[in-house]
Amino acid sequence: MENLEEIYAIFKTKEVFKGGYLRFLKNDLRKELKSGNFIYKDGAYISWIDKGNYIKLKKFVSLYEGQGYGLSVFREFMNSVPGDKDVYLKVLKTNQRAIDFYERNSFVCMFDYDKYYQYLFRRSFLL
Repeated sequence: MENLEEIYAIFKTKEVFKGGYLRFLKNDLRKELKSGNFIYKDGAYISWIDKGNYIKLKKFVSLYEGQGYGLSVFREFMNSVPGDKDVYLKVLKTNQRAIDFYERNSFVCMFDYDKYYQYLFRRSFLL
């Protein structure tokens, strides 16, 4: 749990995570750090849940955008996913930078979740 405050501070710098989301974030981070399903290095953090036949990406944030740190952590995560598992994530429709990033990294839009979010996925057979 030594990195909890560092990771929390990264989320606080991002406009997309403002508001009510931050209220519950520390508790979520504690659970994720305890589970071991995360990578944190060079100011980038990614966490996930293994659902058995697929992986759900929970959080992905980088303090230093555009410098490759987030991409490095993201690739490390993706390289750890077994080739037969799909990866799903939910992203804000207004977060075009994130959508573009995921699309450049083999994700496609699956469907709109609601008026705010859309689901993206990476099919194992697309690799």
